[in-house]
Amino acid sequence: MYSGEIRVGEYAFFGYNVCVLTGTHDYRLLGKLRQVSVPHSGRDVIIEDGAWIGTNVTIIGPCIIGNNAVIAAGAVVTHNVPAFTIVAGVPATTLRTIDSSHDT
Repeated sequence: MYSGEIRVGEYAFFGYNVCVLTGTHDYRLLGKLRQVSVPHSGRDVIIEDGAWIGTNVTIIGPCIIGNNAVIAAGAVVTHNVPAFTIVAGVPATTLRTIDSSHDT
């Protein structure tokens, strides 16, 4: 079983020990029902072109990491990250935007 898809764009890159999670469980259920009751879709994680995912980052879907975004080491991402944005922390919050006018 799975709860969503993970898509990674071109030139996106990852540090060590990154976790990308699409699943969830219904905390209201008990016993075996809690363990096996997971949504079959709708929790996709999309990591767009050029995104940089730092070491020890956890990304919990559903969310989209925008083009050329930077996720700082150790961050926990639980929401969309706009393109050209740097986020850090637990939970991840915006630090700044990246000047997108540089030549690539």
